[in-house]
Amino acid sequence: MTESLDRSCQTCGSPNPIDAHHCGTCGAELTADAVDESAMGPLPANMTAEMMLDSAVPPRSWAAWGGFLLAVLLLAPWVALAFRGLMGNRGLVVGGLIGLAGGLLASILGIVGIFRTRKRRRRGRGVAITAIPLGLAGGCLQFLLGFLIFGVQAMTAQGKVAVKVLTSPTSELTTRAEEWRNDLGTEKFQDDVTAEQLAGWLESVIETHGQLQSTKVNARDAFGSERGVTLYKVTGQFVNDSAPIELVMRFEKGLDPRLDDIRVDGSSPRDWKPDGS
Repeated sequence: MTESLDRSCQTCGSPNPIDAHHCGTCGAELTADAVDESAMGPLPANMTAEMMLDSAVPPRSWAAWGGFLLAVLLLAPWVALAFRGLMGNRGLVVGGLIGLAGGLLASILGIVGIFRTRKRRRRGRGVAITAIPLGLAGGCLQFLLGFLIFGVQAMTAQGKVAVKVLTSPTSELTTRAEEWRNDLGTEKFQDDVTAEQLAGWLESVIETHGQLQSTKVNARDAFGSERGVTLYKVTGQFVNDSAPIELVMRFEKGLDPRLDDIRVDGSSPRDWKPDGS
């Protein structure tokens, strides 16, 4: 039987058996690089270097990477603030909701990425897993940030309007009290306190402290809570003295904070009664 000669010597070019270690003609050592390339057979005509690389290394999972990058972006407080710049204070709520939706989308892409990277069909399993908690954290951050800033700013703005009733001249107390009650008060406040009762209380406050001149906000103690409602606290500088002012607020009729009570040095129109009653 004729032995197959498939290995050529790189030194002299003589053919040698495939299992030979030295050339039978010149004695040169035969290496693995000396294998006749013709024995490997030609590459397919449509085979490119990129195709060869893809066959060796799985492609990336764009779902995994997309979810991860979106989750990282949501960890910065930009969504709610960006919508506030476009839509005003209410844009914070819109931005918070969109940020929450973005976080859920990032988590869903992470879950899709996990399935796509099973059995090493795609790369990126680690980032797919990471995208899920990061997406949820980023979405919740945007949601809480949007609603928190909105609530603080809305109540602060409403509080500044509400305390102005304490600057009313005595001759306008009845008119100002009725406007305050109807425009700012909650439905419960309007049911519990009449315009005359509010005007009488305002008159008693002005008699005791004088008209309000200015207010000062202590940022550390500006907000509090009481039986499910929010307190907005300021210090009022009146003509005669200074006294604490508390505004009891509820979110009612959409996104507008409404006044459920107003207190000056502990005195409230809910507790006021005409003299002799």
